Amino acid sequence: MKYLCCKTFRFSDVPHTDAFICSVQEEMDMKVLQFKNKKLCERLEQRQAMEDELREKIEKLEKRQATDDTTLLIVNRYWSQVLLHN
Repeated sequence: MKYLCCKTFRFSDVPHTDAFICSVQEEMDMKVLQFKNKKLCERLEQRQAMEDELREKIEKLEKRQATDDTTLLIVNRYWSQVLLHN
């Protein structure tokens, strides 16, 4: 068998059979799928973090809206009393 470290490796230099080719192809497919899975997991984690941040912002805005609504209700009540007494 030739030593491949001294020259550029070519797949055609390796004696192969159909079973060997299938095995190599399956291994390559597995590596590609593992890489894609890793990237998808990273994207999912990023989206989940963004979703959590947005939920927190929504919660803060809803609390602020409730406070503003209460303030407006009080102001309207006093304004109505001012108009009735004039």
